[in-house]
Amino acid sequence: MTEILSNGAYNALGGTPNVYNILENFEKFSQSWVKHTYAEGLDTLSVLEVKYKLDREFHALRKTSTKSSYLKILNDYLHNYPEICVVAVNKSNDFFILLTFFYQKKLEAEFRSNEF
Repeated sequence: MTEILSNGAYNALGGTPNVYNILENFEKFSQSWVKHTYAEGLDTLSVLEVKYKLDREFHALRKTSTKSSYLKILNDYLHNYPEICVVAVNKSNDFFILLTFFYQKKLEAEFRSNEF
């Protein structure tokens, strides 16, 4: 569990990323960014250099994957210990591990119970 959770809250477990979804979002960002740079008067070589770096990052990202066995380990652990809740810390890559009872109380304090 420690090894799995040490990867952080936003590291997906099990398999590979959705390459076409990532590509679509990279392309949307790239097109928007290029329009902005030309409107700001940046030179073409600088724009192409950054676009090249973005493309390189896309290709590195699309090749990432994690052991799908991690997902089974995590699911089994949480199934065996239903009183434990693993929650991502807001605006962080960290986790907060607490008893489900306390998390339920925190939710009830934040939201009216008929809203969730």
